[in-house]
Amino acid sequence: MTQQKALDRCDLVMRWAFCSLIFFVPISTALVESFFGLILLTFFIKRGVVIIPEINAQIRRGVSPFSLERWKAYADFFRPSPSFLNVPIGVFLLINFLSVLFSPYPLLSLRGVIFKLFENIYLYFAFVECMTARRAINAFLTVFVGSAMLIGASGVTQFVTGRDFIYGNLLGGGRVMASFKHPNDYGSYLLIAIFVLLGLVMASFSRRGAEPRGQLDRVLFHNRALLLLILVVNIACLGFTFSRGAWVGFSAAVFLLILLDRRGGIASLIILCLFFMVFTPLLVKNRNVSFTSDDVRWTESQELQKKELESQSAPSPGPETAVSSSLKESVGEVIERIKNFTGCGRTDNFWAGAFHVIRKYPVFGSGYNTYQKVIESDHKIPQAYPHNCYLQMAAETGVIGLAAFLWVIGLLIVKSLAALPLIRDPHVSGTLGGLLAGLGGFFTHAAFDTNFYSVQLGSLMWVMMGLAVALRSAGLADSRPGAGAGERQAG
Repeated sequence: MTQQKALDRCDLVMRWAFCSLIFFVPISTALVESFFGLILLTFFIKRGVVIIPEINAQIRRGVSPFSLERWKAYADFFRPSPSFLNVPIGVFLLINFLSVLFSPYPLLSLRGVIFKLFENIYLYFAFVECMTARRAINAFLTVFVGSAMLIGASGVTQFVTGRDFIYGNLLGGGRVMASFKHPNDYGSYLLIAIFVLLGLVMASFSRRGAEPRGQLDRVLFHNRALLLLILVVNIACLGFTFSRGAWVGFSAAVFLLILLDRRGGIASLIILCLFFMVFTPLLVKNRNVSFTSDDVRWTESQELQKKELESQSAPSPGPETAVSSSLKESVGEVIERIKNFTGCGRTDNFWAGAFHVIRKYPVFGSGYNTYQKVIESDHKIPQAYPHNCYLQMAAETGVIGLAAFLWVIGLLIVKSLAALPLIRDPHVSGTLGGLLAGLGGFFTHAAFDTNFYSVQLGSLMWVMMGLAVALRSAGLADSRPGAGAGERQAG
């Protein structure tokens, strides 16, 4: 077997493993980790196919194992393919390794960096490296849409019958979670799925550009009725998660889409308004919460008691005074309710704990993967994660670690947005625009939950960041003047 054939087969294995991983992300943590391991193993086998012969040649030439040439060969083993995110990701990874040196639990931190963060980052690198052809990207999107359809059907089944058909998960508290462990996790997944689907739907209705090329393009972009049905089902499932953080992410994604695509954004805004009109009353009924209260019935009861006491002790006001007083009371009540709002313990408990760790370790943090240990040792009692990925990142890697990560996601969004007007293929631009909106919603929801630190959702995030980069590269390659059919197919 020639070296090039070996490299091509490694890419083929990684593509197959990525399609399998994205299908099973909402279904099985164990399978996600298994395909995760296969991808990383194949990635480094591919590196070995190139580098081991080079090292053997150096040995035959008598090159010293400690020479600069030999160390360069060792470094090439870990060097990813070029992409515009390599530098900020490299800085972010370096800061995480530095946090190990300043951590009160260095071994725990080092294990986390190597076996969690390092692997996730190389998941992104491997995706960008192997998903270069349009047909590979389309196959991946087809599998992702199929998975979203399956999990959407699972969510609907759970809502109707009380159990999902994958694991038999119960409809706890009237909240849909399908095959996930918690409705909030399902909400995070749906933010990506909904807006990728929305991007595909918008692309299928676009009159700009030529007809789709190839069978996979036709499956993705011309089955409008099926795509619309899957989209509607997933939006309904997002509503029935009753995850307030996911709903905020949904709103943020819609407003980002308005900036990206005026026509699609207006349609999305209408969907958003209808969504809140339908599901806000159900949120109060099913969870007894609102966006300003964690206990609606208790709050209403307290307000009624307060009004009864005031009406008994105060003289009857005139009509104008009554209207003015009522308005002042309603505004004051809303302000008071917002003051007492804790987001189910987030602001006064979970986030307070994170700020405590940040104040204690402000620069390099307490070390990746050590938050739970540090907070328990300081408070002497078990404490939950802060339910804010950015606060947890600042606590574990310091403010410079958080700044580096914000650089990564900021550069991803800015570079991708800048490329959108240059991409001629409406199918690529529509999918990329929807994906960027979904990632914006996902990153917004991360301010209220533990998305980055979940095996399933963390893998989803890094893979979808890789998909955004791959779509951008494929779209720009297609848009270059004089790009031939063969060049377009290579992406």
